[in-house]
Amino acid sequence: MMNQQYTIQKINPISLSKFGCLLGSLSMVLPSVICAIGSIESVTALLMLLKKSQNISTDFMVSFDFVKILHLEPFQAFLMRLDDQRALFALLIILGSIIGGGLLIGLTTLLLGLVYNLMAAVIGGIEVEAELS
Repeated sequence: MMNQQYTIQKINPISLSKFGCLLGSLSMVLPSVICAIGSIESVTALLMLLKKSQNISTDFMVSFDFVKILHLEPFQAFLMRLDDQRALFALLIILGSIIGGGLLIGLTTLLLGLVYNLMAAVIGGIEVEAELS
């Protein structure tokens, strides 16, 4: 068997970016599902908190509606809409995270490929040794 030495002088940044986009999308599946579940739970908890703070009465026969005092009615209505459409809300978070992660990693690998090509032009690239069989 004979060992042969090769130098990687240039990498196609577009193919590297496609691979990075796929890898980034796949790596974001589980975190996006966890984020969607956490977001739905946060919306539910905030909605419950706002409902509890609407009629708070004291020992002096005075009641307060903190939602009205703090002008949180639009926010409460928004949370109710999100709570009513949980599945769509979760799907949007999951898809947005997967697409965003794929694009971010794809862009990163594109830039790394371009930087590698510039460095390889100056210093000669990475040397690898392969065994011919």
